[in-house]
Amino acid sequence: MPKKRLTALTVEKLKGPDKGQVDYFDTLLPAFGLRVSSKGTKTYFAMLRVCRPDREGKKLVRMKLGRHGLITLEEARNRARAAMRAASEGEDPTRAPRPDHAPKPRSFGALAEEYFKAETAHQRRGKDVEQSIRQELAHWWEWPIDEISR
Repeated sequence: MPKKRLTALTVEKLKGPDKGQVDYFDTLLPAFGLRVSSKGTKTYFAMLRVCRPDREGKKLVRMKLGRHGLITLEEARNRARAAMRAASEGEDPTRAPRPDHAPKPRSFGALAEEYFKAETAHQRRGKDVEQSIRQELAHWWEWPIDEISR
């Protein structure tokens, strides 16, 4: 695993191998690096030692920080520092929910549409079932699934 001083110019000039991928570790922040694939994709990462409740001791994990082009080198370094700080305090930043990937509340209508696509097409009277659900449960259509109870 080669070591390089990662700068904006260095990152731009790095080319991927003929086959597979290669990791370049930063000399300024040793656990931070850039993975370059054979197709030219460049992804920033950090190597962290984290405690996992299902295992004894600490485990070395690779945390993806983002793709080059979507985030800058400085943003990636800042994310790596924050993740390293959290890991040193006993947290597992790889398991923390990311705000940009927060699950959206699903509505009853969205779930019903999935059901119609997957199931009613194969049923003998699928269109009748779909029509009945749409008529009888129309007032539930916009409700989040979490709020519907028995």
